[in-house]
Amino acid sequence: MANEIFKTNRFAIEIVSSGEFLDDDPGFLGKTYTVQTYTIRLNHVALDAWRAATATDDHEDDETWAAWHPGEDRQTYRAAVEKRKAEFDAQIAAALQITGAATGSFSVVRVLSEIFAVAYIPTSR
Repeated sequence: MANEIFKTNRFAIEIVSSGEFLDDDPGFLGKTYTVQTYTIRLNHVALDAWRAATATDDHEDDETWAAWHPGEDRQTYRAAVEKRKAEFDAQIAAALQITGAATGSFSVVRVLSEIFAVAYIPTSR
């Protein structure tokens, strides 16, 4: 049932669609890559994790940053946001049962509201 993810108070996703295709672009050193794609829907807990992993207070210059965040270090803030983003990506990868996301090319982007697109290119060595 589609709405089951909204009945839990833990991180949960719904896979709306999935697929894969071969990328045979000569610009990638003549290699062929398999690209796995997913359209997913996040529940409220997962959406909150994404919001926490999104930098919303990263002003353009240090002077503006200091005015808005007296006593806070900008680099510390950025490092904390990057850590939350890595944790969010790891949770999405785990929910999709992708075990090599840390070593492959993995991307999660918001499409609309609670709908996200995921692309994963496993590395083959």
